[in-house]
Amino acid sequence: SRRWKPFQPALLYHRGRKRGRAVAACTWMALSRARLLVSCLALSVGSPASLLDPFRRDDAEGLGSRELCLLQGRTARTLQSRRPALAPCRGDGVANLTEAITERRAVWGSKNGPTCSGESSYSPHADVSAGPAWSFRDETSSIVHAHSVIDEHHAVYLSHKNGRLRKFSSAGELLWTNEDNFQGPDALTAQVVPGGPLLLGGAVFVGSVDGSVTAVNATTGGTLWRARAGESSGSDGWSMAGIAGVVVAAVRPRDFADLAIDVGGNTLLVAMSAVDGRVLWRLPLPADEPVYNFLGSIVDDPPSLLFATMAGRPYRVRLCDGAVVWKGDGLANGQVAGFSTGGMALGPNGVAYVTSNTEGGNALAGVLSAYNTSSGARLWTQRLELPASSAPSVGRLGGASGRVSVVVGLGQNPGMPDASTALSGWTSAVVAFDAETGVPTGWRYDPPPHRKLLAEGDSLLSADHVCLPDAWTNAAIDADGTVYIGHMSGNLFALRDKDGDGSLEEAAGEVRNYYGGRAYQ
Repeated sequence: SRRWKPFQPALLYHRGRKRGRAVAACTWMALSRARLLVSCLALSVGSPASLLDPFRRDDAEGLGSRELCLLQGRTARTLQSRRPALAPCRGDGVANLTEAITERRAVWGSKNGPTCSGESSYSPHADVSAGPAWSFRDETSSIVHAHSVIDEHHAVYLSHKNGRLRKFSSAGELLWTNEDNFQGPDALTAQVVPGGPLLLGGAVFVGSVDGSVTAVNATTGGTLWRARAGESSGSDGWSMAGIAGVVVAAVRPRDFADLAIDVGGNTLLVAMSAVDGRVLWRLPLPADEPVYNFLGSIVDDPPSLLFATMAGRPYRVRLCDGAVVWKGDGLANGQVAGFSTGGMALGPNGVAYVTSNTEGGNALAGVLSAYNTSSGARLWTQRLELPASSAPSVGRLGGASGRVSVVVGLGQNPGMPDASTALSGWTSAVVAFDAETGVPTGWRYDPPPHRKLLAEGDSLLSADHVCLPDAWTNAAIDADGTVYIGHMSGNLFALRDKDGDGSLEEAAGEVRNYYGGRAYQ
């Protein structure tokens, strides 16, 4: 009964021979050429194109995820607006990010990728339907609840819900396994590490449902420290954020009150020292507006964390002390917030985009909103025809020459068996909106309705295979404008408008897919 823990297929590159690279689309379940396995799909790629300038592609070979986040955060300074006065930072924490900007970082160190938007600066040149270069399966069949990450040496890190954390080489060789959070081979249904890892400063960080954070040496796999951030943590697919020696976890305080059935969510953000786990600051959130599938982005001026609550309300808080720089208005015109597994993504134009849902009769309706990252002012809001099931991704769907678009996966999340819904089908779509105006661009894909009681691969007869994922994963967009996104039907889609006419045509080869037999998380 723990529901809707989405996964973003992360585009992660590693160096190949002189003329090539590779990209790994890490998935809820792994694929192989012959049979279903677990974890990562590796594809060959071409030359990189970067996002150092939000509207120009340059070579970004020496910079990693955090630097690009910070560089694009600087574009927010061109948006002239007032900011409330805050006292200077004192004591522990981050005063500025100069050192962090110059320090080499991981290639894909956290859930929302190298530009904090879901966009990659690399382009795979392979057909996803051909299958993976390598795959791996946990012997306990433990579910992967969230994203994988990749370091500057192009190694891939994968966490399972049973608490195991593993490191693989770019060729798929298992380098080490950390089992300090492992609950044992018989704990098939254990919800131990529901979220994905964070790479920072030579360490890998994971959060556990007991409210603890574990730091693991990225080279050896040995545990550096384990410290409590809260009394517990939700079983949703929340991720960690961090920069310059500070990691932020979403947890629960002692007085947290949830439904009789725990569906996830957290009401306390805690910043900790990446060196030793000391708590630097705590930010309580309203009990009726938890963060669900917490997804944070880092910007500077001042160094800050951006995120949104389950109700669609955006926040910007200072990294050094957790002081609130601004808190957005949330939903407009008296709309009532409904349950949402959406989130926030940071665009290359210095704008934050938030997906959420509103109550509308007997159904949920999705909402996509854009916010000025300097002031928190809402720039526009777009009502959606279906619930917003995942965080948005922002990028150029026509490659370097295309306009910046916001891509959103829409559709009701498949839950427990629902015979009436299965008859009509779980309806869904992937839709693109103009990043500046919020107007639909005409780019969209409507897959066939999923006509099963549960998400593909879920079974109430097998306790270790009840995932209850979102309708869609968060999308990943490559430098050619291809959108990679996983679906509840067990398909991984690659969507690309090859002819530039603004629409997707299956007959023209603009929609490719790989069926893996299990839903993507």
